This record gives sequence, C-alpha cells and structure tokens, in this order.
Amino acid sequence: MSATKTPTKAKLNRLIDIKTKLGEKYAKKAVASSSVPQKKHMNSKSVHYFRQADSLKAILTAAE
Repeated sequence: MSATKTPTKAKLNRLIDIKTKLGEKYAKKAVASSSVPQKKHMNSKSVHYFRQADSLKAILTAAE
C-alpha cells in the first residue's frame, strides 16, 4: 500500500473555495425553484457542499 499524500494549504484553500461556491450556487437555485421537491433537493445539495467546506476548514486549521 502506498502512503497517502497530505494536501497542501493552497490545494485545501482552493477546495474550500470551490465547495463554498457550489453551496452558494445550489442555495440560490433552491430559492429560485418553484417546485417543493426540487427546493428540498437543492437545499440538501447546498448543505452537503457547505459541510464539506467546513470539514476542509477544520483539516486546514488542524494542520497549522
């Protein structure tokens, strides 16, 4: 088995930015949607991306 490489700070920051932007994108889509099932789906997707960004932030602060 090979050892897992730890991501650099720049890579983590870029991932945090991407996940945050995706969360914002789906949150906007949820607000704009007129269908209730679609709103629920878009809200859950936005929460998913925001949680990923939060966990990456925690990894970044733990690495410092």
